[in-house]
Amino acid sequence: MKRVRFSFISLIALASTVATATVASSPLNASELPPGAIVASGLDQPRGLTWAANGALLVTEAGHGGDGPCIAGVFTGDEMCLGDSGAVTQIRHGRQRRVVTGLASIAPQAGGPAFGPSDVSVDGRRLFVSIGGPGPNPVEARHVLGEPLAGQLGTVQRITGHEQRTVGDVAAFTNANDPDGPSLESNTNSVLADGHTLWAVDSAGNTVVGLGRRGQVTLRQVFADRTLDGTSFEAVPSSLALGPDGAVYVSDLTGFPFPEGGSIVWRWEHDQFVPYSEGFTGAIDLAFGEDGSLYVLEVRLLVGGIGRVVRQAPDGVTRSVVADGLTFPTGIAVDDDGAVYVSVCGVCPPGAGQVLRFPDDHDDHDDRR
Repeated sequence: MKRVRFSFISLIALASTVATATVASSPLNASELPPGAIVASGLDQPRGLTWAANGALLVTEAGHGGDGPCIAGVFTGDEMCLGDSGAVTQIRHGRQRRVVTGLASIAPQAGGPAFGPSDVSVDGRRLFVSIGGPGPNPVEARHVLGEPLAGQLGTVQRITGHEQRTVGDVAAFTNANDPDGPSLESNTNSVLADGHTLWAVDSAGNTVVGLGRRGQVTLRQVFADRTLDGTSFEAVPSSLALGPDGAVYVSDLTGFPFPEGGSIVWRWEHDQFVPYSEGFTGAIDLAFGEDGSLYVLEVRLLVGGIGRVVRQAPDGVTRSVVADGLTFPTGIAVDDDGAVYVSVCGVCPPGAGQVLRFPDDHDDHDDRR
């Protein structure tokens, strides 16, 4: 029997249509925590964040598509049209500017969730940018779009100065192998350069892969479906991070019905990912602080995409809420002082996206679950 598959962007799209649904937990109480300070605005569907070597904060923008060609929409009745509105923005010394432009993006022309630049990782002068999409039947979708630009969808791009090239075609790998079985869907949602290896997440394919120097894609792990309290769901790996111990970590979002406490943060050990910390909900991104604290960005998909940041102390037990009441948050980064940066409005209309800064005073807004 063919099962229903949900990519990261499909989940967000679905959430926007069921914002009035309720779940077992009560709505988040954002009034208990101070609002974040706006450090960047006017962004087009901002997604992943990272730090550059010069101390600047980089944020990917999935863009707003363009004039076409177009393909059938993903969880929307509107077609998604191709454009070069994807970008990477640098935030430094209180100023922001787009340092990379012209990247592939597809989105409904009437507005809606875009596939485009989803994450960025830095290795010296090189930027590695994952570009999401193109959704179901990825190679066929790119063929229908036809334009050379469409070839960026579902890939990892290496950008050095003015030079850009594809270093891993994750969509083509998933298309050829479909490691987790039908139906066929791909969405390259995260990338990480750990100093030795290049890693990427295919959220729709439920896989993490490694990328070689010659463009080869190697399967690292398929994340199997799980069951919690009698309910089965997909894992949906969402984002990668390098821990203070030098290990690679990955969060999982979970699939429908997005069970409370169903998300896991995994650690790479002995050639496989093993559970590191459990009990999160809708874990969409993760980061580590200088003191070894784990920060998990959660998004409550069935309560309108409202999210929060949960800090797990280095003891691995104590948890506190750092930021709350976030609108469609999609990316997180933590600076040396423990301040937390979150990209929000990741699926809002063009120009509505922001990056917010939250001081982390490590006070007790405990969330012991």
